[in-house]
Amino acid sequence: MLTEKYEKDYHTGMCIDEITRMLYDYTAGYPYLVSRICKLIDEKVARSSEFPDKTSAWKTQGFLEAIRILLSEKNTLFESLIGKLNDYSILQKIIYDILFGGKKSFIILTTPL
Repeated sequence: MLTEKYEKDYHTGMCIDEITRMLYDYTAGYPYLVSRICKLIDEKVARSSEFPDKTSAWKTQGFLEAIRILLSEKNTLFESLIGKLNDYSILQKIIYDILFGGKKSFIILTTPL
């Protein structure tokens, strides 16, 4: 819906289905991330030398550039998540095992960390 409204207002020629799919693939619909990526495409990517206008920015490469910017900047969401990983070593191990070990199941803790 967000991409449809944006396209209706700005006529970028974006492939709405593709951008919507990528937004969901990268964010699972998490509102902060969806909004931040769209804002980055609109305000930073579209005004760069590689993507001089909104039409060029709202394509796959422009989207990926917004992801690169998002991952390189400091933001409260990522800082909070990193803090949780530092505070809870069990959570850190679980995330590590999922990302780097391919582990798929874990014991559910019945007591608070």
